[in-house]
Amino acid sequence: MNTPRTGTPSSMHIRDHLDLFSIVALGVIFYLATPYWFSWTRDYYNVAFHLDGAQFDYMKAVLEGSIYRRVGLLCLALYGVDCLIRGHYRLRMRDWLGHLCILFMVWATASLLWSESSGLVLRKIIILWCLAIGAFGVATRMNLTRLLTTMLILSAGTMLLSLAAELYYGNFDPFTSSHRFAGVMHPVIQGWNCGLLLLTAFALLSCGYRPRRWLILLALCGLAGILLTKSRWPLATGLIGVFTISHFTWSLRSRAAVVLWLAAAGCVVLLFYFNDPSVPFRKALSMGRGDEALLGAGTLSGRTHLWSLVINLWQDKPFLGYGYNAFQIPSIINYLNARMSWLPTNCHSAYLQMLLGLGAVGLIVFLGIFLLAVRKALYLARRHPLESFSFGLLVSLVANMLIEAPVITDPSLMTFTAYVIIIRLAFLSDSTDEIRSGA
Repeated sequence: MNTPRTGTPSSMHIRDHLDLFSIVALGVIFYLATPYWFSWTRDYYNVAFHLDGAQFDYMKAVLEGSIYRRVGLLCLALYGVDCLIRGHYRLRMRDWLGHLCILFMVWATASLLWSESSGLVLRKIIILWCLAIGAFGVATRMNLTRLLTTMLILSAGTMLLSLAAELYYGNFDPFTSSHRFAGVMHPVIQGWNCGLLLLTAFALLSCGYRPRRWLILLALCGLAGILLTKSRWPLATGLIGVFTISHFTWSLRSRAAVVLWLAAAGCVVLLFYFNDPSVPFRKALSMGRGDEALLGAGTLSGRTHLWSLVINLWQDKPFLGYGYNAFQIPSIINYLNARMSWLPTNCHSAYLQMLLGLGAVGLIVFLGIFLLAVRKALYLARRHPLESFSFGLLVSLVANMLIEAPVITDPSLMTFTAYVIIIRLAFLSDSTDEIRSGA
């Protein structure tokens, strides 16, 4: 394979960009704020979904919040303020993207005035502000290389911790259809974490950073982790991000060679199923989770019915909505509980979550932010290859938000990285010294 087109010195080593204080601080913060649940695979389904009446106990816990999350978010906000005071890069609002970000924060905060559950909405708004303040701080403290290095280490550490938790409780059994790699969090969130590991390692590797062998290993671990979670959409969006980054960092010849190798591998697989070529496609669609997952693929695991109910709810408050991220207010939960066989904790679509919570006005602002952010990331990716990570992450996120909401609303490493990227694009000049000094 040809050497990637990078424009970045091949002698660059990621150890030169380590920020040990931030790695430790953010590691502790997201350990609390996510939070990490060591016995997730042992307790979660039994406690939350299988016992009689436990669904309502779980929802009560959601409504009351978590003391660990509150402490973690407070620490994140304090860390962000400290970074803003000591930061190396100045933030300036230069275009419409910055104005839309501020408008979104104002509109989300103002939704407290018309929400029927002010306590819940207030907590959701506090989460939003803590993530934003922390992201502002990191944007002023870290250039893009340091940000990627930090998230690479944190996501790899989270995956390793999750593997240790499953091995400790004897739940790591990847060869059974019922097992989904989760460790200390939901399998889908774990899929996002492994996706972040894949994208950061791949971006650094493609831009000539070292050590190459470790970066290759970490990228493969990230891909393997997504496969073990058996989460279809994190896998699809992770690969979308990888191919997007490779468009800016690999030559056309290298990309064509990879496509041909994949096509050849696909043909070899089909030869083993000559009598029934549909078998590998069915297995890939179910991600090894059995026939139930395959049957649920047609309705996106029940999401289509949920979305129709959410649209019905939105029509009652089309312009203002129910309040920022207010999906779990009693009136909505009671409405859905009477019409569904399972109890969701979110809309399973960030776009519908914004539409329901902030109305048509909030959704338009939200879409405007991502439209302008993707446009600016594309512009920067053409100027500096490492900025292709920003573009790849945003493209992956836009696709992810089609069927998931927590990826942009709840505290996680992937969510926080997206916030930092958007703030960099909105408030850092595209002619800043960090672009010229290796991003």
